[in-house]
Amino acid sequence: ASRPFLARNGLSETFIEPALTALAAAGATLRLHHALRRLSWNGAELSELHFDDGAVPLAAGDQVVLALPWAVTASLVPGIAAFPDSPIVNAHFRLSVTPAKPSPGGFLGLLGGTGQWLFLRGDVLSVTVSAAADLAERPADEVARLLWADAARALSLPGGPEAVRVIKEKRATIFHSPEMESRRPPPRRAANLVLAGDWTATGLPCTIEGALVSGAEAARQVLKI
Repeated sequence: ASRPFLARNGLSETFIEPALTALAAAGATLRLHHALRRLSWNGAELSELHFDDGAVPLAAGDQVVLALPWAVTASLVPGIAAFPDSPIVNAHFRLSVTPAKPSPGGFLGLLGGTGQWLFLRGDVLSVTVSAAADLAERPADEVARLLWADAARALSLPGGPEAVRVIKEKRATIFHSPEMESRRPPPRRAANLVLAGDWTATGLPCTIEGALVSGAEAARQVLKI
């Protein structure tokens, strides 16, 4: 059993904008386009964060939450295990006629084809495939044909879409297997460093839910100090 939640408008409106508003209200300083390049260590603890425009020294009691993709984290923090990547492929179809929603939330699980999940929002129909290593290597027009066939069959759609966009995210998640699960690190990495991200040991796959669990646990780790 599950209780799915759908973003009413979009992920930015649901997650990013409220988070930025809450951070600003709490007095946080946001620095965009401010890449972290290197970490300095004093024994087992972080001592400085190095950015393009200079270093930020850490004082006693400071805590750092590093919320980055695993490959970036591994380039900064010693001892982070390597993970194979797993692609996700999405096809977005603009429809000339908006069909009835396949469910109250407008989404449907697909069986017996290439597509796995179908989402309908207004006149845009999206089909998603996770762990799509083979599909990600196929030409976009072939991907579109395969996923449109699944969608058209599921919703009894006549004709074809008005427009199509295929997006292949080849490094969408880590590859999930029992071996890879054992490599996922816990959040606390050092006395003043906590890791966050859907690839850490959350007990969930690499999903939005996993990212939220990781962020909440990172906050708990910091508040324990």
